[in-house]
Amino acid sequence: MKVRILNEGRFDVPDSYMQTIERLDASLEQSISKNDEEAFKESLELLIKEIKTVGNKLPDDDLSPSDLVVPASGSTIQEVRELLESDG
Repeated sequence: MKVRILNEGRFDVPDSYMQTIERLDASLEQSISKNDEEAFKESLELLIKEIKTVGNKLPDDDLSPSDLVVPASGSTIQEVRELLESDG
């Protein structure tokens, strides 16, 4: 699965790790729905760390589509909501 971390690049994450990535992503989404900024920051950092640990960074010129897009490290809930709204 191809995962983009905004402002950091794209990573190819082996399918064997996707259950963990999906669990961390669900935790991130839950923190957004609860408007829990502290849990959001913790979940986001754990998700990014896992992607970087298990994924292989793709070259910048690889233009294949991403299956998952993750907010940039240090993002706030408000910034993520604004991004989601601008995507339609």
